[in-house]
Amino acid sequence: MALCLVAACSGSGGPGRNPPSVATDGGVNPPGPTLTNEQLISEACKSGAGIVLSLTAGEVACQATLTKTGDILSACKPGFGPCTSNPLPPQACAALPGGFYVGAARASQLHIPPTTALSCTWGGPQADVNQRFLMGCGTTAKTVYESPVACNGFTRALLCRNGSAEGPTTWDCFIGSVPGDVDFADVKNTGEGGVLCCSEGR
Repeated sequence: MALCLVAACSGSGGPGRNPPSVATDGGVNPPGPTLTNEQLISEACKSGAGIVLSLTAGEVACQATLTKTGDILSACKPGFGPCTSNPLPPQACAALPGGFYVGAARASQLHIPPTTALSCTWGGPQADVNQRFLMGCGTTAKTVYESPVACNGFTRALLCRNGSAEGPTTWDCFIGSVPGDVDFADVKNTGEGGVLCCSEGR
């Protein structure tokens, strides 16, 4: 699927447009041609399928099925990675179609639902028992909350099974031998949604 979700999908600058070059007479040549939505999705998403969030900023919601360790980190092609901050305003983030798309932010708390006690990490003294959440955009028929605590701009919190969970979920965030954020590499899903991929450095 190739879809441009927001107005930022056009304009100058960023990965969606080749940068201007210096002309031989000392001036500046005009920017090169703009990428199409399909070209950006091809460059950003390992699956080759996704939704363009911003063509100029190089931000794509990439569809991904995560079945083994490391899949969440390789769902974005080289030059892109899971978005470290929310690329969308709250309403557009909540309305993102096609499932739930996770960014690099995660959170935890002893019980559901998220409260002001939510911590934007999987580490800490209760790391082996906390309920885990993935922060991102979109929705699912399972357990998604609007968190009162923003983690890098994300307030959409998806409950993720850490071996067990206090609500229904199709995502797994199993606790490793040394519980903490390193477990992010082991996130798995059933093919619903995927990963928010941003041009590296954003």
